Amino acid sequence: MALSKAKRSLVNMLVLLVLGSAAIYFGVFRTKDESEKADKAKEAQAKVFDFNKADVKKVTLTAKGATTVMEKEGDGWKITSPIVSRADKAPVDAIVDKLADLKAKNTKEKVEKAEPQYLVAEGADKLQAFGLTTPKFVVKLTLADGKDVVLNVGDESSYDQSLFFTKGDEKKVYVAESGLRYPLDKGLFDLRDKAIVTHEDKDVQGFAVTGNGVAWAVERDGDGWKLISPIQDKADKSTVDGILSKIRSARAKSFPLEQAPKDAAELAKYGFDKPTAEIIFGIGADKAKKTLQITSVEDGGVKKGYARLVEGGPVAEVEATLGHDLLKPVADLRDKTLTTFDREKLTKLEIDPAGGEKLVLTKNRQKAADGGLDDTQFALEGKTEPVKKDKFIQAFGVLNSLKALAIADDSATDLAKYGLDKPQFTITAYDGAQEAAKLLVGSVTGSRYYVQKSGNPRVYEVEKGTLDQIPRKAEDYLQAPTPPPAPPATANTGAPAGNP
Repeated sequence: MALSKAKRSLVNMLVLLVLGSAAIYFGVFRTKDESEKADKAKEAQAKVFDFNKADVKKVTLTAKGATTVMEKEGDGWKITSPIVSRADKAPVDAIVDKLADLKAKNTKEKVEKAEPQYLVAEGADKLQAFGLTTPKFVVKLTLADGKDVVLNVGDESSYDQSLFFTKGDEKKVYVAESGLRYPLDKGLFDLRDKAIVTHEDKDVQGFAVTGNGVAWAVERDGDGWKLISPIQDKADKSTVDGILSKIRSARAKSFPLEQAPKDAAELAKYGFDKPTAEIIFGIGADKAKKTLQITSVEDGGVKKGYARLVEGGPVAEVEATLGHDLLKPVADLRDKTLTTFDREKLTKLEIDPAGGEKLVLTKNRQKAADGGLDDTQFALEGKTEPVKKDKFIQAFGVLNSLKALAIADDSATDLAKYGLDKPQFTITAYDGAQEAAKLLVGSVTGSRYYVQKSGNPRVYEVEKGTLDQIPRKAEDYLQAPTPPPAPPATANTGAPAGNP
């Protein structure tokens, strides 16, 4: 059936509209694609070097008037000249990263529609003007195939502190952003590893600490530690881990001696004839011995600390207080944990004050009907009044992980001495229907309670303020009753009382 003239016009218009939209669509995306290609071409043109960072096997840096050579060793680096030493991985990696990502600045960047120009000057006679006859920094990266990547960095621009550079033996001068300076402005001390021990904490199977009248030793015990000398007891994990962490995080301030002291006089000079602290580690499965000595000596009226590994290595200057900080007394090493509960499983607390009302606090976690967050219900047995939820959370929270401050007596025979023959109050915690722990709270010494766990002869000292966060009166857990509403006010007519 032939289309009417009006319908033909409408169809033609729709066809033109579709074709026009397609032309715009493909034109826009073609322009965008061409723009992205142009940007990538400019970026490739600006890139100074093309190498794989994983192929770099050696880094030679000349800076601050000296040359340091670093060679790849496993996942890290070692310094091979001017000394042999461990290198600090981070700054060496930063040098490699900087050269791999280095781009020359476009000197015509601010000129609208101008083609990029990266070359600043060319010719041997031009190098001196940019400080490139005697560069401030020279970096040479030696790759796995034996080829070298060389960067020479000269003066900085007085305009924006950007830096002029050349590549290898080329006589072409380019300019880079000022950030190029920071990874390159490094001397030997900046590049070397300043840790005084190299082992990981997890590899320490045990260690012994002596000095200033302190002597103790610990060994790993599952996920924790145990004291094996001078007493055998469970050790406080956080304290032992903290000592290891402090040693591992200690850093040298300088290296006054690159090798072990050669004689008694040199030992005495740095205090190693009478070290402040000596730590003997057992490292790895075979418990390989490693001995760290730390000293504190007077030097020109100033206290200085030094550390060395007896098995070999340099003498490092460290914080003068480091040795003393490690000499924790045995009492601090002992585990003083009274209770450790899974907070979700603790269901009931019984608080029984001497001469007072026994309180039974219950906790019941219920699944939310709407699938949302679980709802925890608290109650005080025998009471129907609304409760203060925060007080219940506080009371249960104290016992989730309660630690004593000290051990007063390992095997108390005279309980009256500690007020434990007639406790001020007891706290019993339940995991479901099973008693999980019972604490007897005795008399006060200073700001601490004497506390004993039922069935254990050891007496602890617990911060009074901590246990007092568990209220011992029913009214502390109950909301105050809502006062009755006030009677409605009557109008004052001014008439005498009794007269209508």
